Amino acid sequence: MYIPGEFKQEDIEAIGSFLQKNSFGILLTPDGDDIYNSQIPFIIKRESTTFTLYGHLARNNEQWKVSENKKATVLFPGTHHYISPIWYTVESSVPTWDYEIVKLKGTFEILNRKETAELLIELSEEFDPAWAALKKENEKYYQKMVEEIVGFRIKADQVQAKWKMSQNRPISDVKKVIDNLKKINSPQANETAREIEESNASRLKKE
Repeated sequence: MYIPGEFKQEDIEAIGSFLQKNSFGILLTPDGDDIYNSQIPFIIKRESTTFTLYGHLARNNEQWKVSENKKATVLFPGTHHYISPIWYTVESSVPTWDYEIVKLKGTFEILNRKETAELLIELSEEFDPAWAALKKENEKYYQKMVEEIVGFRIKADQVQAKWKMSQNRPISDVKKVIDNLKKINSPQANETAREIEESNASRLKKE
């Protein structure tokens, strides 16, 4: 992943917080000239300076069969928004896009049935506590469902994070970008404005 120095995020606390907010990822695994991809929710566990990901695929999904014990990549996109050059003070500028993304890479390992069943409970507790409280896991239809999926984990041996949030622009441009995003007043624009403020906090304080 191409990451210019000013956009490189290495704060493991910031990356962990981002992953908890953006845990719906894109699982990528190669198979010859092809690349399998699946979009799934993950349980993400911090382990010192890295993370272990837990997820599951439908048993009918061929991806798990070609991925077992092989390297896999998971992308976690975050907030993003178009940035217009007319917002800049510097006239000789071009359109761009501000965004955040985390890339994790590690070995794809299949979970056993017990681990898979426990993962499903964790997923329910994380994303739907009301459902988890019903304790449906012992019912026959639920047990049958467990047989229809394949749980897996990926312990990341490579963590890369990119916060492209106007850090390469003059501070006058940063301020104008923030102001114009807030004028749009959409959730995505407001969140991007907030992230730009945070990523440029030290520079903004000096003004």
